[in-house]
Amino acid sequence: MRRINLPPWARPPVVDSKDVNDRGNKQLDAMRSLVLSAVQDAVQGYIDDVNLVFDRESDGFPAREMLTGDYYIGDEDRAPGATYKLFHLWVMARCIGICPTRHKPDDYLGLNILLDVDCDEGTAELMGVDSSVI
Repeated sequence: MRRINLPPWARPPVVDSKDVNDRGNKQLDAMRSLVLSAVQDAVQGYIDDVNLVFDRESDGFPAREMLTGDYYIGDEDRAPGATYKLFHLWVMARCIGICPTRHKPDDYLGLNILLDVDCDEGTAELMGVDSSVI
């Protein structure tokens, strides 16, 4: 899977960080490349898992044959953790598929990825992935 820029049909993502102060947001912004790497690993791991994703659409949802191989980052929620340098981050990865009725790319599979980001240790630990039809 490959992360792409926002496609033309997508609305700009919303970053909800109302519970995180300015200092915390700056710390998280400084960790962006690490967060994006962790999101990439989570997306690829989910798509590659034969217990979670079918090969063919006739077998069920989601199906690898429907995916274009691209995804983009949607909304993001940020919340403080147990210390001032630990944060919980929910990132929506929006996987693109081919719409069967229009034969054009469109949103297909949403992966809500939960990360614990430790700005002191410089880590982003995957805590879970939840999927949805989008």
